[in-house]
This record gives sequence, C-alpha cells and structure tokens, in this order.
Amino acid sequence: MKLVRLILVVAKDVLVDVLIGRFHGADYGNALKGMKGRLSPFLNVAQRQKIFPEDSKYTGNLSDMDISLLYIILRNLNTIASHQNGWGNDPDENDRTPSANIDRIRIAKNTIVSHSSSFSIGYAYFNNNWKAMRQCCVELGGEKYGVTIDILLTSSIDCDSEQQIAELVRNLKESDLQYERSLNKIEECCTSVELKIEGNNLPCKTEVETQLDQYNNKNISQTSVKDGSIIICLEMFFICFFQNFGYFLAVIDGVLQRIFQAR
Repeated sequence: MKLVRLILVVAKDVLVDVLIGRFHGADYGNALKGMKGRLSPFLNVAQRQKIFPEDSKYTGNLSDMDISLLYIILRNLNTIASHQNGWGNDPDENDRTPSANIDRIRIAKNTIVSHSSSFSIGYAYFNNNWKAMRQCCVELGGEKYGVTIDILLTSSIDCDSEQQIAELVRNLKESDLQYERSLNKIEECCTSVELKIEGNNLPCKTEVETQLDQYNNKNISQTSVKDGSIIICLEMFFICFFQNFGYFLAVIDGVLQRIFQAR
C-alpha cells in the first residue's frame, strides 16, 4: 500500500506542482479553456465535465485531478519537450528530462496500480520501484518530495488511510477504463480533409514541396503535388474541428502562406 500511496498521492502532487508552474499564475479555468480543442479528443466524459463544465469554467486548484488527467494536460501543453522516445513511450533509463519522468509516473501508475490485480509484491520489486519513483519526484518537484517520501517509507499506515487508498484505487481503475474506451474511439473521430489548389500561377512542384516540408504542423501531410495542382491532406479530429473552427482556418491560411512564399 505504501508504494501505491507514493504513486497516487505524492507523485500526483508532484504533477500538480509541475502543471501549476507551467501555468505561471494564470487563471486555471481560462488556461484550460484555451486548450479545449487539443484536450477534448483525449478526455472521457467525467474528465471533460471536470475541466470543461457546461456554461462555466474550471474553478479548482488542480489538486482535484488524478494522474491520468494531469498527464493528458501536461502532454498537450506544448511547452514540455518530448523525451527521446516520444510521449507515451518508455523512456531510456538515462533520460532524465521532465517528459521522461512524467511518463515514468504514468507507467508506474498503470503497471503497479491500474492494471494490477494484487498489491502483494516482493521486496526487490518494491525497492526498485520505490527508488525509481523517489528519483522522479525529486527531479520534477524538488528535494521536499524526497523528505515526504522518506517519511512515508518509515511511517505506519492506519486502517482509515488504507481504506482511503483502496477507494482511490477503485476510482482510478474506473477512470482509466473510461479513458481507454475514449482512446479506442479516437480513430473513429478522425477524418481527412483534402485541400485542392489549382491554377496557372502556382509555384512549381519542387518549390511547393520545399515550402510544405518546412511547414511544421502535425495535422498536415501533402498527398499530391504537381505543376499547376496541389492536393494537401489535413488530418483533423471531428471534435477539434467543430470546437475550434478558427484553428482549422488558421492551418489553411498557414499552408497558403507557405505555398505562395515560393513565388
């Protein structure tokens, strides 16, 4: 139970501190509202209701979020660089970047808590994971978390605390199940929008390809470029499309500006 508490309570508090630092004193509700188009495809119903309440905005202090929700937000901030193996993947052992440690907390939560049917573990497994989580928490949140973790290691857990952790685990398993279901639906929500441009005044094929290669947008891919004709594919989520039509138009505008820079 101590290792579970370390992950669900202490490591979660670390992620809250990281997110608070990234918001730089901004109003959390407004900051999250600005990310709605990016976040919505990855949220289950409960998560969406929490941070995007109907006819209102989020008014909490971030501590009411669980690891799964904090991870989604941190990953989609676009201010934390991806680690060497990319968000959502196991980081290399020697990669101690913030995103690598955030992914380590997510992985520990999944393997030790969410996907585990028993909390009975051996000493070596406990010791290795305890040390790994302690290092992550200290590197992300500072030495104060090292002190907290060391106290937790030597303290006893009473019956009430054990019941609270058990309730946290039950809620987390249900939340993660909903999250996995929502991820399975993402492919169903994704559509390709083709933008076709034709005309005698278009730049030549080589110039257009060069400009598009330099246009950094993960939603864009060029499917056909010929002299006098360009077909560009935009991979868009239905949710993002309808909730952030302005972003969709901005992407198109950026593409057109890139293309006609070649003139």
